[in-house]
Order: sequence, then C-alpha cells, then structure tokens
Amino acid sequence: MANNNFIPLLTICTHYDVDMDLMYDLRENDLLEIIYHESTPCVKVQNLGQLEKMLRLYHDLKLNVAGLDVVFNLLKQIDDLNHELQYLKRKLNIYEQ
Repeated sequence: MANNNFIPLLTICTHYDVDMDLMYDLRENDLLEIIYHESTPCVKVQNLGQLEKMLRLYHDLKLNVAGLDVVFNLLKQIDDLNHELQYLKRKLNIYEQ
C-alpha cells in the first residue's frame, strides 16, 4: 500500500491479536472510523493512538465495547470540561487585572 496515512485493519488485528469482529463492533458504536483504501479496510494513522488505548482497556480491564463507549464518552466530557475551565480562568484573569 503506497499511502502511509492508512494502516490495513488486518495488520492491526494481527499485531494486537484481536478479531476483525471487534473492529467492526467498534465501528458500529462510532468508536472507530474504518475507511476503505484500494478496497482494503483501513484505519487512519492519526486514529491509531486512540485505538491502542481502546485495545489496552479491552485486554487489560476486560471491557466490552459498551464499556469502552462509556469510558471514552466520559474522557471526552472531562476533556471538554478542562477546556471550558481553562477558558474561564483566562477570562477571569482579564477581569482581575
């Protein structure tokens, strides 16, 4: 595959020792975007870090796909709240000066 922006799903499944069905379950729950490059199912390289996090939780904590969905929704909420907190701190600093 000439394009280095995509990793074939089969390569990921082999490397991380997971079934292809898990990848499709992650896609069905909107946790993973699978794209087709030259008719091969692939994952974008930029999404690999998030996928690795999911697979670690899947293996280490024995979470199912629904559990992964809950964890990643909570992580997103925490991230959003942190951004909002930083924004409000900057705004408060403007009024304090």
